Amino acid sequence: MTSNQRRWRLLALIGPIIALALLAGCGDDDASVTAGADETTDDGGAPLPIDTAALTESTWVLRFGGGPDGEVPIVDGWPITITFGDGTVGGTAACNGYGGTYSIDGSQLIIGDLGWTEMGCQPDVQASEAAFLAALTDVDGITLTGDELALSGPATELIFGPTEPAPVDDLIGQLWLLEALIANAEE
Repeated sequence: MTSNQRRWRLLALIGPIIALALLAGCGDDDASVTAGADETTDDGGAPLPIDTAALTESTWVLRFGGGPDGEVPIVDGWPITITFGDGTVGGTAACNGYGGTYSIDGSQLIIGDLGWTEMGCQPDVQASEAAFLAALTDVDGITLTGDELALSGPATELIFGPTEPAPVDDLIGQLWLLEALIANAEE
């Protein structure tokens, strides 16, 4: 993890605490300030809704994060992704695929029926995957701000960004040569 990622992670973890401390010192004595999955303001209003169109139009790749098992190491060449569909969530957990169901209520994220494949992986990739899956099962909150998706839980903070589009310009207008053709794979 780079020093910028550490700074952003630290800011993401302590920023809300600092904001709450500042808010607690301001305003009138009757205002109640609470933080959690259900309230984000002291006016009793509902949390800002998640833009589900923006959430579901992209596959998100983990930039950095941590969970109950500590930091989620990111291994080059083994991305951790998440994609939200119509009530379904899934992606790659470095080596294996995972999937389940989800629902969103305000800023609360409920992931259910989570399962994953169990293909053997290299030890560093397996460690990354295990840390991510432990963090994902701890998630109960979601925020989407611009191009940053944050999933959070009691011991978890996962920060995702949208995946980069495929380099279509590198494929169009090229002359391609077929080197092999498998006509009947059953033989």
